Amino acid sequence: MAKKIDSLWKLRVLGLNTPNFKILKNRLDVDYFFNRTDWKRISIRTDLKDPTKRGVSRFGLPFFPNLDYLEARKIIVHDSTVSTDDLDIIVSEGIDPKDALLSGKIIMENELKGNLEYILGASTVRSLDYVIPKRYTVKFSEPVTLLSFNLPLEKLSHQIKQIILPSFRTPFIIEFSIYSHPIGRLKDRLIYWEVTPNPR
Repeated sequence: MAKKIDSLWKLRVLGLNTPNFKILKNRLDVDYFFNRTDWKRISIRTDLKDPTKRGVSRFGLPFFPNLDYLEARKIIVHDSTVSTDDLDIIVSEGIDPKDALLSGKIIMENELKGNLEYILGASTVRSLDYVIPKRYTVKFSEPVTLLSFNLPLEKLSHQIKQIILPSFRTPFIIEFSIYSHPIGRLKDRLIYWEVTPNPR
């Protein structure tokens, strides 16, 4: 669950909405992708091939959201910080953060309780690092009414309680956004970006 790629696959296998994504592991993958893709916008994330490699941190890895085709190709082909030598490149169909209504994460403490941190409006989950987010305690042992405004947070609560919680034996952090229109692989307004262990 520690690698971004593993996290995305786990969310997909659970049947949850994620971005459409592909993993580029070498130069042949890069060439094949750019010769075949019909995505108009492309986001680029990176993941360490070997997370145990000394001197390379998984934090602060290159990330380039919502680029056009030519921008994305230029970065992957020419930017030395995005190299398939040490990194796997995760390309996903670009999703414009300007259309987000809410971005947040739930930090699970145990199977019954978690803390929701979120920001309203155009944003990504990374936006939480630059503001003081709103916070809300979620108790999954009770009927959950997360927030009073009209967003599909009841669906989020249901999916966490019924699908995600039974799948993990350790406390976790799950990142998500809610959009004004359907997006992602399943064309839903609620999309998941990553699930990672909660280091507590």
